[in-house]
Amino acid sequence: IVEQHFPHLAVTKGLHSHFSAGIACKRLNLPIIWHLQDLISQRYYGILDSIFNYMAEKIPDHIICDGKVIRDSLKKVVRQKATTVLNGIKINCLSREKEAGLRTRQELGIPANAYVIGNMARITPWKGQEFLLRAFIEYTGQNKNAYLASVVT
Repeated sequence: IVEQHFPHLAVTKGLHSHFSAGIACKRLNLPIIWHLQDLISQRYYGILDSIFNYMAEKIPDHIICDGKVIRDSLKKVVRQKATTVLNGIKINCLSREKEAGLRTRQELGIPANAYVIGNMARITPWKGQEFLLRAFIEYTGQNKNAYLASVVT
């Protein structure tokens, strides 16, 4: 497929794509960027991490990491071709819309007077959602009218 359409650049997301599309692109001399969104498991005595770093040294021309902790997990030679690009949103562009909030509460069955805490992110251990959950559980001891809304992106 890549050979038929021959793009100028490929960007991969996900471990399987990094390897399979990466190898295909290398064979076609097509520049490739890996977009890393998660950490590699340290299970199996770090073998997966070693394989990943080996492939990361050989395949991509550049690596974009969603966070500093991801970039820092790469071995030094790989880290040199990596950049951290935070995937956050500019909060100053957001505005509160009372009607939209009321509609959302109604759709989710949340009372209008409830205190709502929101989380927008993929559920992954390194993002710290465990701390959010622990803090929320503790907070519900003080406020029984609290809700935690999580939007998985």
